[in-house]
Amino acid sequence: MHYLNDLKKDYLKVEPPLRLKTDGWESILFRISESEPVRLTWYKSFAFVFASILIFIGGLFGLYSVARASVPGEPLYPVKRFAEGVFVKATGNKEVVTQNRAQEIVDLVKKKETDTQKLNETVTEYVKAVSEIKKVTDVKGEQADAQKNADFEKNLELQHKQFDEVSHDRPEVRNDIQDAIHASEVKSSGD
Repeated sequence: MHYLNDLKKDYLKVEPPLRLKTDGWESILFRISESEPVRLTWYKSFAFVFASILIFIGGLFGLYSVARASVPGEPLYPVKRFAEGVFVKATGNKEVVTQNRAQEIVDLVKKKETDTQKLNETVTEYVKAVSEIKKVTDVKGEQADAQKNADFEKNLELQHKQFDEVSHDRPEVRNDIQDAIHASEVKSSGD
């Protein structure tokens, strides 16, 4: 214990260096502050990358939300078709194609100036999509798919009703959408 008291006395006799007297704690704080950002850099990088990904995904979602209302010939229509293709490949649900084409037919007919070429292309794509789904359901015909088939037929009935309504409002396009009207007809169970 006596040794520690002597050590303390010797320590108190030592004068601090001149640099420490003039700069005080500032030089020590400067050295400490230089080393802290090094430890936090990966957090900042991670936060930046995470925020960038969120902004990118949010932008894509926003772009898709706007593109959903587009019709053939509009600038965002390719975005809509791309997203639709990704969805069909991911889920295998091809009914989305028929629903989108049916809505596009209705939207094109409701336009004041209907682009007949785009309307005919859309009708052709609709008829093709409906026939592919009908072909698959005819081949399968399984009981497990009964509810899915009933839902598809219900959608076709709704689409048929929409086509009839728009063709009555614009009789000049009835011939253009006649194939879509015919494709959307659901056979009654008595046939």
